[in-house]
Amino acid sequence: MGQMVISCLIGYFLGCFQTSIFIGRLVKQIDIREYGSQNAGASNTTVILGLPYGVITAAIDILKAVIAIVIVRYLYSGDLVLPVLAGIAAVVGHIFPIFFGFRGGKGVACLIGTVLALEPAKGLIIVLVSVAVAIISDYVVVGSTMIYILFMLFMIFDDYPILAKWLAGLLLLVGLFKHISNYQRIINQTEIKISQTFGRKKD
Repeated sequence: MGQMVISCLIGYFLGCFQTSIFIGRLVKQIDIREYGSQNAGASNTTVILGLPYGVITAAIDILKAVIAIVIVRYLYSGDLVLPVLAGIAAVVGHIFPIFFGFRGGKGVACLIGTVLALEPAKGLIIVLVSVAVAIISDYVVVGSTMIYILFMLFMIFDDYPILAKWLAGLLLLVGLFKHISNYQRIINQTEIKISQTFGRKKD
């Protein structure tokens, strides 16, 4: 039990580091959560600050989960569930950061880091499929949702303990909840498309 708590704490507090918020304050002295989709994540950073800053945000947010899993694997080698706990906790920390009023991002980049760190080959397939879905649909949110779905399926059909499968299912529900506003904007035809984002010129 103690190892599970430690693994979750490592993941959660690493996940709490809000890259987009720090970059927003550093580059334009703004709170990124007050602009665009009001989300503290890579996609909103790309829309508000430009692609280079979005890439930096995504890379660091991915690394948060990777580092959490690497640390837990080093501390508790051979355990299957503890790295999963660390990765999921990193996603939760990114979505609900205690140091930022529990207003974070939507956890997608952290989840990418989680699947890549757990099993790189399968994780890469999940990422590529999700990217393809996003490009075909022209909406980042559709690809983001796909990552949550594929992560749950990954846990269900791979050789992971039942706890990991249940937590992946709960994480999917959290991910869907966080993306409700995006789907509402798609219905209202106000959600920014991928083609629109990359067609914009930044100041």
